[in-house]
Amino acid sequence: MSQSSLSCYAFEMFESAQRIADDLEKTKYIIDVIGRNPDLDTTEATSAILKGGLLQKISSAEEEFSNIPIEKAGPLFVQLAKAEADRKRTDYATKRKAELAFDQMEADLSVQVRQYPDLVAQLKDVLAHPGPHPDSQRRP
Repeated sequence: MSQSSLSCYAFEMFESAQRIADDLEKTKYIIDVIGRNPDLDTTEATSAILKGGLLQKISSAEEEFSNIPIEKAGPLFVQLAKAEADRKRTDYATKRKAELAFDQMEADLSVQVRQYPDLVAQLKDVLAHPGPHPDSQRRP
């Protein structure tokens, strides 16, 4: 075995060990973040990690992009456009569902409030005269 072969092998082993160490450090960081934020959506966190890795890969792949044949680049572009459209559609659907839920809550609240005429009068007074109510001032 030549010295050159050993050198290449050692370099590859070093790169592999470095990647493993980097991945371990990232994993520890992610576990710490999730531990400090138990309400964190792990799907969202995982997606952010994957996006970060892909962006890193893409940013270091300029030469590979220039070598992609047009017949492969077109479908990739279409897939990206579809993904963006899906994201926008999902955002719109989520916003619409929230609006419908709020409208329903508002209607339910109106029905409940009408059952208490004195409360309706107070509410009308508050809406007619916005600002702090004299009874609601804080005491030191």
